[in-house]
Amino acid sequence: MLCASAIALVMEDEVIIHPAISWAIKLFFSAALIVAVLDLGDDIRRNTWGAHRVRLAAQNGWIEYYPALIGEIWNTGTVKHEYAPTEYCYQARARLFSRDGSSFDITTEIFRDDHTPMDFSQMGIAVVDDEKDAKFERVNGWYLAGHIATKPLNEASFAHRLTKDQVRAGLNAALHA
Repeated sequence: MLCASAIALVMEDEVIIHPAISWAIKLFFSAALIVAVLDLGDDIRRNTWGAHRVRLAAQNGWIEYYPALIGEIWNTGTVKHEYAPTEYCYQARARLFSRDGSSFDITTEIFRDDHTPMDFSQMGIAVVDDEKDAKFERVNGWYLAGHIATKPLNEASFAHRLTKDQVRAGLNAALHA
């Protein structure tokens, strides 16, 4: 608030300062305002354009979403950072369900998390030692898998950037289809 008042005084020439400094200040704040407006416009364009592209791809059948039952997860390694917490790499077995009622098992892409396998177990997440032990004896819930229609189904991905509400809507639509 104080900064805004000072800017207003300088802009209205109510403060006695050298004219060159006054013009430099006006030019700086005008440029900052233009940059902020352009950046905001770019963010809006990028976000709406991305949503438009996903909607167009889904309407044209280029991308499909499948409800997926997530089975047990397992640790595939760690990534140690010098100035950040260690990240643990995981994969999971997932069962995708198509519209005709058939199912297809895939192994997810590697995902990272700060929680150790022991932390996950204590949270109630089904964790196994390795891939051969993942047999859908315990499950971790449902999610949506995105799939590019021209690729094999085993390349479906969970890294699709859908929001929680979009995933919930997709799962509800699949449940009531």
